[in-house]
Amino acid sequence: MDKFLGLIDALEALVMDSKRIPLTSKVILEEHRLFDLTSKMRDLIKNKGNILPKSVMTDTEPVPQLESEEVSFALNTQKGWVKSKETQDLMQSAYEQMESMKAGSKKYADDVLANLQLVITKMQTDILRMKNTIENGRQYIENKDKEKNNAPMDIKQDKMGKSQGTAIT
Repeated sequence: MDKFLGLIDALEALVMDSKRIPLTSKVILEEHRLFDLTSKMRDLIKNKGNILPKSVMTDTEPVPQLESEEVSFALNTQKGWVKSKETQDLMQSAYEQMESMKAGSKKYADDVLANLQLVITKMQTDILRMKNTIENGRQYIENKDKEKNNAPMDIKQDKMGKSQGTAIT
């Protein structure tokens, strides 16, 4: 019974370690590893638990990871990775959804960047206006100081006399 539970644990580990199909709860199993486990279970049941310990152990070869370029291979039935039309259609649908999501995220990023560019352009325009206002204000102050310094002396004294004469004593 312990050997049989060990095989069930190995089967569970095979499923858990297998490559998942995006956007589904399905996995891609290596056919030969699954058949090895089921044949060991069959042998265990036929021999009433008396099988060699080595045959109970599963091979620990790692499951290959699919790269994005290999998705097209996964759809190829000649490789033996996809056996049913339903699975092939599911993989194709998942791939199309992935491409649609990529396109949508690129469009969203482009919209955000375009909006940011517009805001920055408006800010630049506002900053240039403020710069011109500051320059005009400084020029105005400078011109007033020059007018004051270039005024004839009698006008300056007249202004000083008037201000002194209006004082209340």
